[in-house]
Amino acid sequence: MSGLGIRRFIKCLTTVSGTGDASYPDGTKLLFHLKTEALPEDTDVSHVAVSNIPQLYGDVIDDSRHWKQPVELILGKQFKLEVLEECVKNMKLGEVTEFLIDKKMLSTYPIVSQTMRKALSKNPPSHDKEGGHRCCGMGIKEGLGHADLDGLIARPRHMKFTVELLKVELPGSYEKQFWEMTDDERRESVSLLRQQGNELFNNKRPVEAGLKYKEAIARLDNLMLR
Repeated sequence: MSGLGIRRFIKCLTTVSGTGDASYPDGTKLLFHLKTEALPEDTDVSHVAVSNIPQLYGDVIDDSRHWKQPVELILGKQFKLEVLEECVKNMKLGEVTEFLIDKKMLSTYPIVSQTMRKALSKNPPSHDKEGGHRCCGMGIKEGLGHADLDGLIARPRHMKFTVELLKVELPGSYEKQFWEMTDDERRESVSLLRQQGNELFNNKRPVEAGLKYKEAIARLDNLMLR
Protein backbone atom coordinates (compact mmCIF):
# COMPACT_ATOMS: atom_id res chain seq x y z
CA MET A 1 0.00 0.00 0.00
CA SER A 2 1.23 3.51 -0.78
CA GLY A 3 2.18 5.98 1.93
CA LEU A 4 -0.95 8.04 1.27
CA GLY A 5 -3.09 4.92 1.53
CA ILE A 6 -1.54 3.96 4.85
CA ARG A 7 -1.86 7.44 6.31
CA ARG A 8 -5.64 7.28 5.88
CA PHE A 9 -5.60 4.86 8.82
CA ILE A 10 -3.35 6.98 11.07
CA LYS A 11 -4.00 9.96 13.31
CA CYS A 12 -1.09 11.62 15.08
CA LEU A 13 -0.22 14.36 17.52
CA THR A 14 3.30 15.64 18.14
CA THR A 15 3.85 16.27 21.85
CA VAL A 16 7.54 17.27 21.65
CA SER A 17 8.86 19.13 18.61
CA GLY A 18 12.03 17.96 16.91
CA THR A 19 14.80 19.75 15.04
CA GLY A 20 16.22 19.63 11.54
CA ASP A 21 14.79 18.25 8.33
CA ALA A 22 12.34 15.34 8.15
CA SER A 23 13.05 14.31 4.56
CA TYR A 24 15.16 11.15 4.56
CA PRO A 25 16.34 9.12 1.55
CA ASP A 26 15.99 5.35 1.39
CA GLY A 27 18.79 3.67 3.30
CA THR A 28 18.58 6.11 6.22
CA LYS A 29 18.85 4.35 9.59
CA LEU A 30 16.49 5.64 12.29
CA LEU A 31 16.94 4.81 15.98
CA PHE A 32 13.90 5.38 18.19
CA HIS A 33 12.07 4.41 21.34
CA LEU A 34 8.71 2.77 20.78
CA LYS A 35 5.85 2.20 23.20
CA THR A 36 2.77 0.40 21.92
CA GLU A 37 -0.63 0.10 23.57
CA ALA A 38 -3.59 -2.04 22.52
CA LEU A 39 -6.69 0.08 23.01
CA PRO A 40 -9.99 -1.15 24.48
CA GLU A 41 -12.03 -3.12 21.96
CA ASP A 42 -14.86 -0.59 22.03
CA THR A 43 -12.57 2.28 20.92
CA ASP A 44 -13.97 4.00 17.82
CA VAL A 45 -10.87 5.51 16.22
CA SER A 46 -12.90 7.28 13.54
CA HIS A 47 -14.45 9.54 16.20
CA VAL A 48 -11.33 10.26 18.26
CA ALA A 49 -10.17 13.86 17.89
CA VAL A 50 -6.44 14.29 17.33
CA SER A 51 -6.21 16.50 20.41
CA ASN A 52 -7.57 13.64 22.54
CA ILE A 53 -4.98 11.04 21.52
CA PRO A 54 -2.84 11.60 24.67
CA GLN A 55 -5.90 10.78 26.80
CA LEU A 56 -6.20 7.32 25.25
CA TYR A 57 -4.77 4.49 27.34
CA GLY A 58 -4.59 0.78 26.67
CA ASP A 59 -2.71 -2.39 27.55
CA VAL A 60 1.02 -1.80 27.10
CA ILE A 61 2.31 -4.42 24.65
CA ASP A 62 5.90 -3.28 24.05
CA ASP A 63 8.13 -0.56 25.46
CA SER A 64 11.68 -0.33 24.12
CA ARG A 65 12.80 1.59 27.21
CA HIS A 66 12.72 -1.77 28.98
CA TRP A 67 14.82 -3.45 26.28
CA LYS A 68 18.61 -3.51 26.00
CA GLN A 69 18.53 -0.99 23.15
CA PRO A 70 16.07 1.11 21.14
CA VAL A 71 14.50 0.04 17.85
CA GLU A 72 16.40 0.43 14.57
CA LEU A 73 14.70 0.76 11.19
CA ILE A 74 16.29 1.31 7.78
CA LEU A 75 14.01 3.12 5.35
CA GLY A 76 13.18 1.50 2.04
CA LYS A 77 14.01 -2.07 3.11
CA GLN A 78 10.41 -3.35 3.01
CA PHE A 79 9.95 -3.42 6.78
CA LYS A 80 7.27 -5.96 7.69
CA LEU A 81 5.20 -3.41 9.62
CA GLU A 82 4.66 -0.78 6.94
CA VAL A 83 2.63 1.50 9.15
CA LEU A 84 5.51 1.93 11.62
CA GLU A 85 7.89 2.98 8.84
CA GLU A 86 5.27 5.41 7.57
CA CYS A 87 5.05 6.92 11.05
CA VAL A 88 8.75 7.41 11.76
CA LYS A 89 9.96 8.45 8.31
CA ASN A 90 8.41 11.91 8.65
CA MET A 91 9.64 12.66 12.18
CA LYS A 92 12.38 15.12 13.13
CA LEU A 93 15.29 14.35 15.43
CA GLY A 94 14.20 14.55 19.07
CA GLU A 95 10.51 14.58 18.18
CA VAL A 96 7.95 12.67 20.23
CA THR A 97 4.71 11.82 18.49
CA GLU A 98 1.71 9.70 19.46
CA PHE A 99 0.07 7.74 16.64
CA LEU A 100 -3.44 6.32 16.70
CA ILE A 101 -3.47 3.39 14.27
CA ASP A 102 -6.42 1.49 12.85
CA LYS A 103 -6.22 -2.27 13.39
CA LYS A 104 -6.51 -2.76 9.61
CA MET A 105 -2.84 -1.74 9.41
CA LEU A 106 -1.64 -4.00 12.23
CA SER A 107 -2.04 -7.58 10.98
CA THR A 108 1.75 -8.10 11.01
CA TYR A 109 2.31 -6.44 14.38
CA PRO A 110 2.37 -9.65 16.48
CA ILE A 111 5.06 -11.27 14.29
CA VAL A 112 7.15 -8.08 14.22
CA SER A 113 6.78 -7.70 17.98
CA GLN A 114 7.90 -11.29 18.56
CA THR A 115 10.99 -10.68 16.40
CA MET A 116 11.87 -7.45 18.22
CA ARG A 117 11.48 -9.08 21.62
CA LYS A 118 13.84 -11.90 20.66
CA ALA A 119 16.43 -9.46 19.33
CA LEU A 120 16.16 -6.60 21.82
CA SER A 121 14.75 -7.89 25.10
CA LYS A 122 17.15 -8.00 28.04
CA ASN A 123 15.82 -11.45 28.90
CA PRO A 124 14.42 -13.03 25.72
CA PRO A 125 12.15 -15.96 26.64
CA SER A 126 13.04 -19.50 25.65
CA HIS A 127 10.15 -21.43 24.15
CA ASP A 128 11.38 -25.00 23.91
CA LYS A 129 7.84 -26.15 23.31
CA GLU A 130 8.00 -24.50 19.91
CA GLY A 131 10.31 -27.24 18.69
CA GLY A 132 12.92 -25.12 16.98
CA HIS A 133 12.51 -23.02 13.84
CA ARG A 134 9.12 -22.84 12.18
CA CYS A 135 7.65 -20.95 9.28
CA CYS A 136 5.60 -17.85 10.05
CA GLY A 137 2.34 -19.58 9.15
CA MET A 138 3.02 -22.42 11.56
CA GLY A 139 4.04 -19.95 14.26
CA ILE A 140 0.75 -18.10 14.01
CA LYS A 141 -1.28 -21.33 14.01
CA GLU A 142 0.42 -22.74 17.11
CA GLY A 143 0.92 -19.43 18.91
CA LEU A 144 3.82 -17.04 19.24
CA GLY A 145 4.74 -17.94 22.80
CA HIS A 146 3.41 -14.63 24.15
CA ALA A 147 -0.16 -14.48 25.46
CA ASP A 148 -0.58 -10.79 24.62
CA LEU A 149 0.51 -11.28 21.01
CA ASP A 150 -1.63 -14.40 20.60
CA GLY A 151 -4.54 -12.32 21.88
CA LEU A 152 -3.95 -9.67 19.22
CA ILE A 153 -3.98 -12.34 16.53
CA ALA A 154 -7.26 -13.77 17.80
CA ARG A 155 -8.89 -10.37 18.42
CA PRO A 156 -7.11 -7.50 16.62
CA ARG A 157 -7.34 -4.11 18.32
CA HIS A 158 -6.62 -0.53 17.40
CA MET A 159 -3.32 0.61 18.87
CA LYS A 160 -1.46 3.70 20.01
CA PHE A 161 2.24 4.02 19.20
CA THR A 162 4.36 6.56 21.06
CA VAL A 163 7.63 7.20 19.22
CA GLU A 164 10.67 9.26 20.21
CA LEU A 165 13.22 9.68 17.41
CA LEU A 166 16.69 9.45 18.97
CA LYS A 167 19.15 9.29 16.09
CA VAL A 168 19.28 9.69 12.31
CA GLU A 169 22.09 8.14 10.25
CA LEU A 170 22.09 8.93 6.53
CA PRO A 171 23.22 6.34 3.96
CA GLY A 172 27.00 5.99 3.93
CA SER A 173 27.42 7.38 7.45
CA TYR A 174 27.14 4.02 9.23
CA GLU A 175 28.63 0.56 8.81
CA LYS A 176 26.11 -1.76 7.21
CA GLN A 177 25.14 -5.02 8.83
CA PHE A 178 25.73 -8.10 6.68
CA TRP A 179 22.03 -8.57 5.94
CA GLU A 180 21.82 -5.00 4.61
CA MET A 181 24.58 -5.47 2.02
CA THR A 182 24.35 -6.30 -1.67
CA ASP A 183 26.09 -9.49 -2.83
CA ASP A 184 29.06 -7.47 -4.10
CA GLU A 185 29.33 -5.66 -0.77
CA ARG A 186 29.17 -8.98 1.06
CA ARG A 187 32.03 -10.41 -0.99
CA GLU A 188 34.09 -7.28 -0.36
CA SER A 189 33.37 -7.52 3.37
CA VAL A 190 34.80 -11.05 3.47
CA SER A 191 38.07 -9.86 1.92
CA LEU A 192 38.19 -6.90 4.30
CA LEU A 193 37.68 -9.11 7.35
CA ARG A 194 40.49 -11.41 6.22
CA GLN A 195 42.80 -8.42 5.79
CA GLN A 196 41.88 -7.11 9.23
CA GLY A 197 42.49 -10.55 10.70
CA ASN A 198 45.92 -10.75 9.09
CA GLU A 199 46.87 -7.32 10.45
CA LEU A 200 45.76 -8.26 13.96
CA PHE A 201 47.65 -11.56 13.83
CA ASN A 202 50.83 -9.82 12.64
CA ASN A 203 50.44 -7.39 15.55
CA LYS A 204 50.40 -10.28 18.05
CA ARG A 205 46.64 -10.07 18.70
CA PRO A 206 45.59 -13.65 17.87
CA VAL A 207 42.28 -13.66 19.77
CA GLU A 208 40.94 -10.61 17.93
CA ALA A 209 42.31 -11.98 14.66
CA GLY A 210 40.45 -15.24 15.26
CA LEU A 211 37.17 -13.37 15.66
CA LYS A 212 37.71 -11.61 12.32
CA TYR A 213 38.51 -14.92 10.59
CA LYS A 214 35.47 -16.58 12.18
CA GLU A 215 33.16 -13.81 10.93
CA ALA A 216 34.74 -13.98 7.45
CA ILE A 217 34.13 -17.75 7.29
CA ALA A 218 30.50 -17.33 8.44
CA ARG A 219 29.88 -14.72 5.76
CA LEU A 220 31.54 -16.86 3.10
CA ASP A 221 29.35 -19.82 4.08
CA ASN A 222 26.31 -17.57 3.77
CA LEU A 223 27.34 -16.50 0.26
CA MET A 224 27.88 -20.10 -0.83
CA LEU A 225 24.32 -20.97 0.18
CA ARG A 226 22.76 -18.23 -1.93
